Amino acid sequence: MPIKPSTLELLMNRSGIFENYSVFGFQFRVPGGDTARMTTSWPQQDPVHTFWIRGGQFYLVSNHMGVGRSDYSLIETHGLASDIDPDEARVLRKAIKTWEKQAL
Repeated sequence: MPIKPSTLELLMNRSGIFENYSVFGFQFRVPGGDTARMTTSWPQQDPVHTFWIRGGQFYLVSNHMGVGRSDYSLIETHGLASDIDPDEARVLRKAIKTWEKQAL
């Protein structure tokens, strides 16, 4: 069954270098009041990885900018990311923890 599109509220965005990874992150408020993050990261000499992180789980995600020739973006999740590198997951959690402390 298709999921009904919903509006996300952007709460913050941050970037930084954490160990061997460059990381960009966006925090959103999702329907129901919960929060989730979309991160983009890349270690040296590796491709870019983008994840939707909610409730401590990493999901595969695609982001389509300027949907319908507008200022809107379409973010789609595609199930749990089962093959995320454990070091990258650890670094992303570290980045999120750092950014949450900075937001206080």
